[in-house]
Order: sequence, then structure tokens, then C-alpha cells
Amino acid sequence: MLEHLFGSKTRLRLLRLFFRNPDKAYYVREMSRMVKSQINAVRRELENLVKVGIVDMVDEPADLDPAEASKLARCTWYQLQQGHLFHDELRDLILKTRVLSERALADDIKKITKNLQVLMLTGHFVEYEDAEVDLLIVGVVDAKKLARLIKKYEVEIGKPVRYTVMSPKEYLERQQVVDKFLYSIFQTPHILIVGDRVPLV
Repeated sequence: MLEHLFGSKTRLRLLRLFFRNPDKAYYVREMSRMVKSQINAVRRELENLVKVGIVDMVDEPADLDPAEASKLARCTWYQLQQGHLFHDELRDLILKTRVLSERALADDIKKITKNLQVLMLTGHFVEYEDAEVDLLIVGVVDAKKLARLIKKYEVEIGKPVRYTVMSPKEYLERQQVVDKFLYSIFQTPHILIVGDRVPLV
């Protein structure tokens, strides 16, 4: 549905990528890999976004090391134009589409997980990049199905998702020994979709 509103899946994915990383510049081939779209489709959508002033062509990032700068010397770089007239409205709309994607991801995880005891969103889901993981699942889940779900979501947001899966038995054992890793996850900002706060002391 949202791709119809924005014109295409590629355009929506590019907008999500730019609005999630407003201060970062990207080159075309890099974006093509990140949004999993053909390079010609990415170029076409970038032309459209530049024409309407949502995205600008910019100089290469200053923090590139010499070898990388030499390798990418002929690349054209693009970055979000934060001074665009409708920047705030677009940002809010993109954030709302992200919420819908997160809900869909959570619902899909519930469908493929048996004895689901904990489903927690943290890390990039709550804008806390120092977290060790972005997603914690406690239950019995099909690893291949989960990997496909995560990969699909990563394409939508243009960013990798770090996730940890524990069996209910492992989760209980970690609680009993006050596991440092588990404790650190619950100490960070998070959204608990399934389960109660772990009684760590």
C-alpha cells in the first residue's frame, strides 16, 4: 500500500534510508545493495528525489580514508536535504511507516515461534545504538524462517538487525545466574511486546 503512495518500492526504501540517516551521504551502488533494488531503478528514483529537492548531490564524505576515497573517486554522492519545505511532514510519515513495519515484523515472529515467552525490541528500534542487540526472542523458532523475516525487514529500513534467540530453558538458566548479557539487554531502553520484565537482581 505504502509503495503506491510514494510511487514505488524503491523510492519508499530510499526515503526510509535517507530519513533514518539524515547526516549520511551514500553513493548509488551502495544504495542499490542496501535497498535491494536494481541500480537503474535507484538512479531513476534519485533523479526524481533531486528534482523535487528532497535529496541533494553532495561532495564525498570527508572521513573517507585515502584508499577508499581513491576507489570511490568517480562516484556521485547523495544526502537528504533537511531544509526541504516538507521535510518535517515527510519525516513524520516515514517514521509512521516504520512503526507499521515493526508491528508487521512482530506479528510475523509470533506466527513462526512456539512457546514464545519474550519478544523485545531494543537497539535501533528505540534509537539506542549502544545496545548489544536490537531484538530478543525467547521461544522455539524456525531459524531459516526467522532469517528470511529479518532480511526482509532489513531491506525495508536499510539497516542490519542484530538479534538473539534463546530457548525457554536457556533463558531461565541465564536468569538464575544473573547473566551479564541478559541483564544488560533489560537495562537498556526497550519495548517489551511479549513477556514480563525479567526478575534480575
